[in-house]
Amino acid sequence: MFLDRGDLNRVAGPTDGDLEFSTLEGESYRHEDVYGPMTCPRCGRPTEKVEFNIHTDIILDHCGACGGFWLDGPELDRIHGEVHRLNEEALDGTAPPMLWFAAFIWSLPR
Repeated sequence: MFLDRGDLNRVAGPTDGDLEFSTLEGESYRHEDVYGPMTCPRCGRPTEKVEFNIHTDIILDHCGACGGFWLDGPELDRIHGEVHRLNEEALDGTAPPMLWFAAFIWSLPR
């Protein structure tokens, strides 16, 4: 499934913050997955492997040229599960300090 810039935030499920920003901010682009390299179906440029929301093992293809994301196989279901987990941790107060800090940063105006 190809998601244009901004679509990942909409399809991931309701949560505080900008998931696209948190996925790309500080990203090393040095991740491997079982699907291998690909070109962007929107603009034809090579994509880079990014780790969804940092510190997960959900690896997405991101096009730096058009800003879109390509999701393979079960990645959308896994993203929904991760967003649900993060929302639950935020509600019950068990979220790690880094998550609280990230939520604060995401809430700042850009």
